[in-house]
Amino acid sequence: LCGWGQDVPGGAAGRAARRDLKHLGGYTTFVEDGLLVNKTIPPILPWCREASDPTCSNAMTCMKSSCTDADIAAGDVRIELKVAPNSSPNCKLHTWWNDLVSLQCDMHDTGFGRTTPSLQGADPCSPWTNIGFFNGITGVGLDVAFVRHWSWDPSNMRLYFAVYSQNKIEAIDMVNAIFDNTGNSNPLPIEVRPTSNIASVPAGYDPSTLNAFTFVYGKGEEYETLEGNSRRRIGSSTRDYTVFTINWYGSARLQAGSTYTNRGFYFNSDLESVRATADNLVTKTFIDEISLELWSPRKVDIYQTGTNFVVLAASSAQGQLTTCDSSSSALVCSGTSTPEFGNVPFFYTTCGDLTHFGPDPYHFT
Repeated sequence: LCGWGQDVPGGAAGRAARRDLKHLGGYTTFVEDGLLVNKTIPPILPWCREASDPTCSNAMTCMKSSCTDADIAAGDVRIELKVAPNSSPNCKLHTWWNDLVSLQCDMHDTGFGRTTPSLQGADPCSPWTNIGFFNGITGVGLDVAFVRHWSWDPSNMRLYFAVYSQNKIEAIDMVNAIFDNTGNSNPLPIEVRPTSNIASVPAGYDPSTLNAFTFVYGKGEEYETLEGNSRRRIGSSTRDYTVFTINWYGSARLQAGSTYTNRGFYFNSDLESVRATADNLVTKTFIDEISLELWSPRKVDIYQTGTNFVVLAASSAQGQLTTCDSSSSALVCSGTSTPEFGNVPFFYTTCGDLTHFGPDPYHFT
């Protein structure tokens, strides 16, 4: 997952944010470890130098993220990873990435400008994949956590990437050893391949019993009746949780006394049950802005006896009378069934054998 706040659709950091909910299925499902997918991962290709600037005289504009065979025939040049003859990669610490060592190593020709692929994994929609750099002579591979820059300055051969190590010396020595080309009069080619710890989906594989957790938020058509837009965002964080939000934003304004209501669903199930359950619930999602004058509130009273209490509502819309059957109960609080200025909502929450009723929905957190 992209880092929270770095999730602009189609941007360098990935596609975690979606503003087109009406074109999605209306729900998102998270599945426990063990889900395998048959999918062909496309090759990982470094960026290309524009034919119009063969010397990269303008390092800012001479590179592009992809080029076709026709582009190459017309003069574009793709970066080829290699170590020069009789040379070491000469790796050095560049910075840190997610607590991992990020290196700068001499691994391509000079003459290439600034690139920023921010590549994490071989395929953004296949989080079980990784990026592998392989020695083209020995076949020894290196798992790469993050490619920061294929190139940056036309005057040097540096490739910038992070490896799965938190020890600077260990990381430098490891990469220098795998791609050492001293004593070889030819360049050492480096192959970039998608890797995975999943060789293939085994025969008879059945994921139907895997545990799943599903958010059902609808397809967003309801937002078209409101000002603003719908958006789903998913992101990683530096703490032990994944951020997931469905929100209303962009020119979204609530007037004084108005209420925004959004009904969605959460459910646990096995994976096999997700589609049938979620498809049924998608049609029951509801999003709206309700003006104050559209409410028909009724009185709500709380009666208490000792440590016990009961919440009673008037029997009809706009009703103002409640009756408690217990003569020993005392009226301790009154409110309305809909929001009103100056009132605060109360929540009934449980956690194991504990119960809380009050204005703090996070009392047990």
